[in-house]
Amino acid sequence: MLLRDIKIIAAEKGIDTKRLRTKRDVIHAIQKLEGNQECYGSNESCNNAVCCWHSDCIKPKPHNTKKL
Repeated sequence: MLLRDIKIIAAEKGIDTKRLRTKRDVIHAIQKLEGNQECYGSNESCNNAVCCWHSDCIKPKPHNTKKL
């Protein structure tokens, strides 16, 4: 999801995003408002698959394709 789309969601929830510059900051503000842990982008493994940010936050890491 793009930052501009996330800012729209935040605005609909009454969050002022003028000082929130990054996607992570805006999502953390939404998580806090909703009473959830402000964890977006801070953990490599997450078991909260019902979180609406889960698929964007936890992305598979590319395999190392370096030749030895």
